[in-house]
Amino acid sequence: MPEYQLVLQLPSNIVPDFDAMVAIEDELIERLSGIAEVDGHDIGSGTINYFVLTTKPKQAFERAKSVFEMLLLEFVERQLIEYIFGQRSGSAVNSLFAPH
Repeated sequence: MPEYQLVLQLPSNIVPDFDAMVAIEDELIERLSGIAEVDGHDIGSGTINYFVLTTKPKQAFERAKSVFEMLLLEFVERQLIEYIFGQRSGSAVNSLFAPH
């Protein structure tokens, strides 16, 4: 029986759509296999929460962190591409990290 519940929270604006949110959950399930159980997610107030049940919270967090690091890199890449193409087309772009 899991002794700990981790709540992994991230800003919802870095996840492009519902399918991506589910893909993140699937990746967490795969990466945490054997040490934790992903017990679903919820969305609200500008955040997405993934719930993880485990007896090894430090190990589970380290594995989950790699999923979120990859997600953050993809987010920054998308923002840079939007910024670059916005500059080339003459569009005004105020901030690289403005919520959509």
